[in-house]
Amino acid sequence: MSHTISYKHLVVKFQHQLLQEQLPDYPHSFWRDQFILLELCGPSNCTTFHPVTGREVYTRDWTTRAKGDATEIIEEACRSASYCEGRNLRFYGERDTTPERYIRRVRSALSAPVSVAEANQWGISLQVQLDQKLVKDAPYATDLLNQHTSWDENDAGERYWRLYPLNSLKDAAILFKFRFLPLSPWSFIATSGPCFEHEARGLFTTSNSRAA
Repeated sequence: MSHTISYKHLVVKFQHQLLQEQLPDYPHSFWRDQFILLELCGPSNCTTFHPVTGREVYTRDWTTRAKGDATEIIEEACRSASYCEGRNLRFYGERDTTPERYIRRVRSALSAPVSVAEANQWGISLQVQLDQKLVKDAPYATDLLNQHTSWDENDAGERYWRLYPLNSLKDAAILFKFRFLPLSPWSFIATSGPCFEHEARGLFTTSNSRAA
């Protein structure tokens, strides 16, 4: 039976003071630093070829697991860790990964976050797409998005907005402003980045990664 293999967690930090400066019309929006939790993971039943060694390895991609303050990051880690109970989620090279061990690795990444500049240097990319259905329960959402971001419409005439939180601090502030969206971040944030050691020097050398 296939399962998900987790290779690495990475946390990007955004200082709350800088975020607040981006939204002066919404005072007291940020009291704590905000974070984005990324995970490099992939299925155990799909393979590709290593770009350097040529050997067959499991496929893997980056995904955005969570966003918010430190408490919200750990809450999402606890939800993800529940999949370890049925052996549906494991660290690379392990037959069993306990939920506690999974949460500890997220805590380790959270205790040593990287800056936005470091994430950009490594080639991490985040593209957020918010549509009208996703933000309909936030009464100020449409005005905020229309005022500060560009928008487009799909074939059905429904409006959607794109944010690039690693390229624009204002985009990051707007993203974090929407705290209680009904979907998990991975469903509306397209995430990409280097997946193998040679593609980003230093990214895979930290203690919370396991690379193939």
